[in-house]
Amino acid sequence: AVVSTQSTGYSRQNIDTEGRLLYLFIRSCCENIAMSLVLFAVMYLPVGEATVVMFFSMSLFMVLMAAIFLKEPLTCKIYIALIFGLVGVFLLANPEEIIVDQTFSKARLYGLGAGVGHGLFRVMFFFLVWKLG
Repeated sequence: AVVSTQSTGYSRQNIDTEGRLLYLFIRSCCENIAMSLVLFAVMYLPVGEATVVMFFSMSLFMVLMAAIFLKEPLTCKIYIALIFGLVGVFLLANPEEIIVDQTFSKARLYGLGAGVGHGLFRVMFFFLVWKLG
């Protein structure tokens, strides 16, 4: 049976019990990984910077995953906004502090990677919640 939501026009298939348990397990794993990456990002970056990187990257991943899984159309304006968003996340990451004394600060790169990873896993969690209905 297909359940249709009139407000958005999307349809979702009912998931059998075994499939539902698998989705719940994957959703839990995504949320646990995302929360672990929050702590990891805050450990290596200042709190304000980690928060900005996590939540700005999350909105970029949301747009990309909506295009992939929900078949949302990506227009030229959206591509331009994504590019500006990526540049914004890069600038907010304070790139001049990544390079210290002509070497890369590994701790800072770990923090930035954890922040971006949080955004990705958090969006995957949201899409799994949507899939489970």
